[in-house]
Amino acid sequence: MSYCGEGQKAIDEVIRLCGQTVTIGTGRADVLDSNTVEKFMADADELINGKLNQIYYVPLRKVTRGGSPKYPDPIARIAKYLTASNLIMTYFKEIAPNESAAVKTMKEEALFSLNRVIDDVGSGSERLEGQKQKARNRFGRPTIFPSKPPTPISGPAGGVT
Repeated sequence: MSYCGEGQKAIDEVIRLCGQTVTIGTGRADVLDSNTVEKFMADADELINGKLNQIYYVPLRKVTRGGSPKYPDPIARIAKYLTASNLIMTYFKEIAPNESAAVKTMKEEALFSLNRVIDDVGSGSERLEGQKQKARNRFGRPTIFPSKPPTPISGPAGGVT
C-alpha cells in the first residue's frame, strides 16, 4: 500500500507524470514497469514517513471522503511527485537535460509541501485530517531545561566544583 494510491491506476499516474516531465523521446518507456515504479513508490513512502515521524504516528491512516478511503490531501500528490522525479533522475540520467528545471521543480515542490505540512503543525495552524499527532513539549528543550540538576564532580585539584 503506497501513499501514491493503489494498484495499476497509481502506477499509470506516476508514469504519466514522468512522460509529461521528460519531453525528449528516449525510447526507454519499457524501463518503467510496475515493479520498478512500485519500488520507487516504496522509497518515496519511506522518505515521507521519515519526515512525518517527527509529528505523526506513521504509517498514516486513510480517511474516508466521498465514500472512498484516501490519504490526507497533500500526501498522495507529494508521493507521486517524489516518485516521478526520482524515477526520472535515475532512469533518464544519461539524457543531456536529465536534471531539467521541470524535474528539479517537481522534487522541490514535493519537499516544500512536505516541510510545510510539518511546519504548519509546529505553528499550530493545520493538521493532516484523521491523523494522530505525537505529544510535543512546546515550552522548553531538554538542553535548556535539564530533567535533573547537575551533580557535583571532582575537578583537577581534587575538590568539588
